[in-house]
This record gives sequence, C-alpha cells and structure tokens, in this order.
Amino acid sequence: KNTKSPKQHTPTMCNKFQCILFLIVIIPVFALLVNIYMTNVNDPLEMDTIKGLGALQLFNTFHKGYTNYYSYFDGLEAYYNNPKNDRIKYPYPSPGLRALNELMSSAPIVDIPPSHPDYIKTMRENFAGMGKVLGVDLVPKKYLNEFELNGHYAAWVHYPGVDTSDNADTILYLHGGGCVSGSAEIYLYYFFQMSRASFTRVLGVDYSLGPERPLPAGVDDAVAAYEYLINEKNVDPERIVIAGESGGGHLTLLTLQAIRDRGLPAPAGGWIISAQTDMAGESPSLITNVQTDPMVKIADVDEYKALCKLAIGDADPKDPRVSSFYGSFLELPPLYFTVSDAEVLRDDTIRVYEKLLSQINEANQLSENGPIYDTDDYVLDNSPHLPHAYTIFVGFEILEVEEGMGRATGWIRKILNKL
Repeated sequence: KNTKSPKQHTPTMCNKFQCILFLIVIIPVFALLVNIYMTNVNDPLEMDTIKGLGALQLFNTFHKGYTNYYSYFDGLEAYYNNPKNDRIKYPYPSPGLRALNELMSSAPIVDIPPSHPDYIKTMRENFAGMGKVLGVDLVPKKYLNEFELNGHYAAWVHYPGVDTSDNADTILYLHGGGCVSGSAEIYLYYFFQMSRASFTRVLGVDYSLGPERPLPAGVDDAVAAYEYLINEKNVDPERIVIAGESGGGHLTLLTLQAIRDRGLPAPAGGWIISAQTDMAGESPSLITNVQTDPMVKIADVDEYKALCKLAIGDADPKDPRVSSFYGSFLELPPLYFTVSDAEVLRDDTIRVYEKLLSQINEANQLSENGPIYDTDDYVLDNSPHLPHAYTIFVGFEILEVEEGMGRATGWIRKILNKL
C-alpha cells in the first residue's frame, strides 16, 4: 500500500503573483478613494465630484425639511446614472428638485402676515439663518474679501483662477429679501458658485431696506456701488453685469433705469432673477400660483400689497422710481430674465418682458434709420416646477438648478466676450 500522506496544496507562483498584484493595486486604489472622499467632505472646491454631497449638507442643516434621505439619494443616483437622463423614466421634477420643493413647502421663510408687529424682525432673523443652509461657511477665506462700502456690508468673492485685477469682469449682485430683509453675507457660497460658473468675480453689496429707509433709498445705494466700480476700481462699464434675485431683481431693474436716467455709462447687461417688479400687486400669478409656489407663501393679494408697502413706504406703488414695471425699458443694456412658471411672482417678470418687447418693437418701427434694438439681446428663461429664486441653490446637485444657472452664466460669458 501507498502509505504516503497526500500532498498538501501549496500556492503556485502564479497564485503568489496574483496575491502580490492584488495588494499592489487594490490597497493604493482603496487609499485613493478614501482620500478623495475625505477631500470632498472637507474641501468645498471638490464637492461637485460627489453627487448629492451638497444636497446632504443642505437637507441635514434644515431640520424641518425633507427627512427621507435614503429615498432621496436612491432616486438621485438612479437619475444621474441613467445614461440619457431619460425624462420619461425620470420625468421633471428630478429627485433633488422634489426634495427641495418639499423642504421649501415645509419651512417657509416667514409664516406670519406683514401686518404682524414682529413680521420684519422674524423675516430678517430667518433670512440670517439661511446663511448656514446656503453653505456660507463653505467659502475658503482666501477667496473672500469682506469690507464696508458706503456704510453697508460688501464682499468680493471669486473662484480659484478667476481674474481679480482691478479692471476684471465683475458681477455686481443685489441680494433678495423683498427690499425689507436679507444681506449679501448669507449668499457667499452662492457667489462662489456663480463665480465658478461664469468665470467672473462677484461683488455682493447690501443696501438700504424698508421700512426704515424705503425705496428709492436702495436704488441710490446700488448706483453708488456701481460708481465705486467704474470710478474707484476703474472697471470698464462694459465689463460689469448687474444681477439680483427677488427684491434684488427688482432693484437691479430700478438701478439700470436710474443709471440711464442719470446719464451714467451703461453696464454690459443685467440678470434679473424672479424679480418683484410691480409694487401695486397686479400680476395674475399672485392668485393663480399660490398653490404651486413652494417658497413664497401669501394668503392673498392684500397681504402681498402690505409687504410691498413696507418696502416703499408712502410712495405711490405705481411710481416708476420704486416700481420698475411702470418705468421705461428703452435704452437699457441686454437683459436676461430667469423665472419659474410655478412661482407667485412669475407674472411680475412676464409682464416686464412683454412690456420691454412692446416698447423696443415700437421704437424700431418708428426709427427712420432701421431697427435700433436687437430683440435677441433680451432673453426670457421661464422654467417649470422650480421654486422662487431657485438659482440660490446652485452647488447642491439639483439638476434643474444647475441647468438654469448654466444657461444664465453662459449668457453672461457671452456678453462679456468670454465665448
């Protein structure tokens, strides 16, 4: 009999080689992935490479908001991994936008009427709290320069690699808040993302607010900020775009009209976002879109008019110095209007755009030397489903927001001759 014990299996050279190769390749790759993850968690410059990380920060910060995170991220992953972004399988709104709209619906900025004695105080406190939600702490200090301009807070913000020399292209941004609240200080991460998308530095400025200093005081402050750029910083007006959302969008139009009326050189253009333009409150969407706007909650038109009165004081709500809709839109620079079809202020933008086109078409017809205005210089971007002033949520991995921001900043790059 063969009494030899059976041979024990020993690893072959090939198996040893495979083990060594496995260790050489897998361990460094694993370490690299861990490093990328930790970098993205701690460095906002790299946040865009991990889908949903910004959104997680947003939703976790705002505790009243969307709570089913796992459902949200499962849907987000499926949406982004769909090669064709198949809108039949994943129709608008995207998972990120659905979560954002639920968040806005569950936690309105202010839930007391303008007639309440604590309305202004509550609104300002809540706006100040939005800074954390909007990622204000995510901007590295080396890309931020905060200072005082004409007695108001101001901040230069730029993305790495963007030109910051004195005569560099500049977006002068006027914050929202119904002209009674808000500050550029809560929008620093928004400015950072805006600079990234537009390759342009951003100067955000505060201005006088009602009811203490009602319109047109804010217009004077905004014009003074523009004059600071062209006179003290020597920025060519053709390298400046003035922009703002909501009340700041309204102030942007008022400022552009004031620049024209005061004989100052016109900037390259204006970007008007979800603007509040008719302080008389005559836009139909104030009634028709009450149920579709997840962000701006008003009980009725009278409540909205009361809010407008806080911003304009005793002025006539149809005075063009405080209500841009009632002014002239001739001799203004190119304009880009961003608005959502769902918001209560939709028709404040639509009516301005229609009036603008009517005025310039009439001027072209009356001109004996051919058309004066090119209608292509005036763009209306009206998107479905999005909340009021949706661009402030750029950088939070919400597809429709990123798309809308891309269209607007693409236009800015075009008029600043960057394309």
